[in-house]
Amino acid sequence: MFNSRFHTIFVWSKGRPLSDEQLLAQLKVRFWAKVNMAPGQGPNGDCWEWQGARHSRSGYGEISCRLPGDYPRPHRAHRIAYMLTHGHLPRNFACHTCDNPPCVRPDHLWDGSVRENAKDMVSKGRHQQPQNRGRFVPKLTPDVVLQIRALFDEGRQSHAHIADMFGVTPQNVRVIGKRRTWKHLPEQHVSHDVKNT
Repeated sequence: MFNSRFHTIFVWSKGRPLSDEQLLAQLKVRFWAKVNMAPGQGPNGDCWEWQGARHSRSGYGEISCRLPGDYPRPHRAHRIAYMLTHGHLPRNFACHTCDNPPCVRPDHLWDGSVRENAKDMVSKGRHQQPQNRGRFVPKLTPDVVLQIRALFDEGRQSHAHIADMFGVTPQNVRVIGKRRTWKHLPEQHVSHDVKNT
């Protein structure tokens, strides 16, 4: 979406488009104004943390800006810090030596490949261990699925109540009850000794 205010301030100056140098100079001032360089930031106390917008799940800083030859769009703040320091975006990932997502301190960032990033993650213990030797481990067992089917077929309890009983979502109850999943299970009569949580 075109933002006329952003376009006017950051792309045009006195009726003329900004040069790449002017664009980067404005970005540098705007970017570093949103960084807390005070000691005590991060796990080791030496990070420079991004104070602007952050991604809600990952915690990485985000900034909307226009880079030379590009249009205004959101970028990860640590990638922009790398670019402002080294003169180019990292080829692959801007990896953190500190493992602190909001950190934008240039000497904490390095340009790593997909393989190097994965290796770094594993060596620091930040990856999730696969359960059951890498195979999918279902949350439900066949016995529980048959109990859900029986309660669904009775129609006495709401899908939400059944879902709460078994720790699943009402949508799971619906698809199990309508036999859209777990199709391989035979139809059996199940005793109604339902687990209570």
